Amino acid sequence: MKNINEMTLSELAATYNDAASTIGAKPIKKFASLAKGKIRTKSMLTSLDNYNKSLETTTTKAPRSKTKQLCGFPLTSKLSVNSGNYTAREGSINSFVLTLIEHFPDSTIESVLCAIELNFKKPRSNSKVSYSFARSCLAYLIKTTYVDVSC
Repeated sequence: MKNINEMTLSELAATYNDAASTIGAKPIKKFASLAKGKIRTKSMLTSLDNYNKSLETTTTKAPRSKTKQLCGFPLTSKLSVNSGNYTAREGSINSFVLTLIEHFPDSTIESVLCAIELNFKKPRSNSKVSYSFARSCLAYLIKTTYVDVSC
């Protein structure tokens, strides 16, 4: 590949569009000036390098293994709501978990984690939660004794 400082406007546009098509960016027809063309092409090539590096790290990353315990209890342990005076804020994940455990008395840690991950959406962003977020929320309820665990 030619040095960017030695390229013409049409060569800069072609290089820019090649990189843009790889990362899914919008192609251009031409640059307004040679200086802007050099700046934007350098920026696009940097973005392409970052894109390629991110692909390398995601393909070589080991798959996440889900642990078999939560707070020292096996995932097959049954859960029940402690009859204390804790009232979770309406719409919160804590409210969702407590309601879930009350309605399904035979629920296990594993089934509650799956239900949180599949069915609960964050109130503000309306996005689903991750498995690790579900684990941390359930661990909080167990550690603060709002939820009782029986092995």
